[in-house]
Amino acid sequence: MAEEPFTITMMQELFSDQTPDMSNEWYTYIRDHLGVTLDVNFVPTQSYVDKITTTIASGALPMVIAANSSVLKNQGILDMIDDG
Repeated sequence: MAEEPFTITMMQELFSDQTPDMSNEWYTYIRDHLGVTLDVNFVPTQSYVDKITTTIASGALPMVIAANSSVLKNQGILDMIDDG
């Protein structure tokens, strides 16, 4: 019996109107060859910094948060990260 894939949760900025097809060749390769499933919460660009702030404050963090320059320049987010 094959093991269940390891799931990586993450938050990623969405740069388009549509979320990527998570069943495409790239994601399928990661799952089938690396044994990893990506559970991605795509957040529209205009609300990304606010969503990160809310997520950090809630304590319900994904394993990975993609940080763009807007995130890295936001002092409130940097303070929350420094505070643990």
